Amino acid sequence: MSAETYPIGVRSGQRAGIAGASSDPAEGRGGAGGPGYRGAAAGPQAQPGQQPGWSAQPAQQPPAPGQGWTAGRITAVVIGSIIVLVSAVLLAGGATLLWAGLTQRQDGYLTSSQTTYSTNGYALASETIHLHSLGWDWANPLIGTTRLRVTETGTVRPVFVGIAPAAAADGYLSGVQYSTVTGLGGGTVMSANHPGTAPRSAPGAARIWAAQVSGAGRQILTWTARSGDWRIVVMNRNAAAGLTVRADAGVTVPALWWITGGLLAAGVLLAVGGVLLIMLPVRRAHRERARASYR
Repeated sequence: MSAETYPIGVRSGQRAGIAGASSDPAEGRGGAGGPGYRGAAAGPQAQPGQQPGWSAQPAQQPPAPGQGWTAGRITAVVIGSIIVLVSAVLLAGGATLLWAGLTQRQDGYLTSSQTTYSTNGYALASETIHLHSLGWDWANPLIGTTRLRVTETGTVRPVFVGIAPAAAADGYLSGVQYSTVTGLGGGTVMSANHPGTAPRSAPGAARIWAAQVSGAGRQILTWTARSGDWRIVVMNRNAAAGLTVRADAGVTVPALWWITGGLLAAGVLLAVGGVLLIMLPVRRAHRERARASYR
């Protein structure tokens, strides 16, 4: 028997068909197209555009968008972000109190910078100080004594410093030429001038003051703050016109270090918890996406 050669790539089933087609046409049943022809059915049927003899393989599906991100993980990231923001506020507050306690304390008082105030009138008065809001009710137990230090400059005249209920101070200053200071303790002093005449009496004679002090040189007024509306008034003790003083304000906070430590500790704990709530879902979602991409 002579060896038969076939084109490269022709498989066994196709070879049987070719052999059957090359047999004697007289045999009929073995001829191509005859009832006994089975060569073409011996191998797998080729699909359009597919190489004969090879079966189709399903295409690998890419991971679905957002795979690994569940509603619970998204919620955890959102809550963690909010907790981190709250922790940042607490840390900022604690850091501010720590800075103030280390650099702004004088004789136990948290003290503002010293500022110069001046008027051509008969008095310097603060704006109304409101100590009856919800914030004050919360802060009142934390605050100890308030201190105001005032020194008249350029003269040796005695100075008067007093604090009174706002309504009573307004009544005393009604019709008097004076200046309202609107920038207490700041680098830039702003004031509103009120036209008028001399006061009817010296400030010490008015029975309106919750606390007062007067004399030559530096005057130190201390007062335990109470709920209400208040105004601070500074004048020459004899009610003369023209006044220039340097002043600062301070307050004691007995629980300062406890408050500072509490804010910093709470801020650190919340920051750690918030970061964990963000990082754990992110890592798990990333791992699941990575596993899905290798399947």
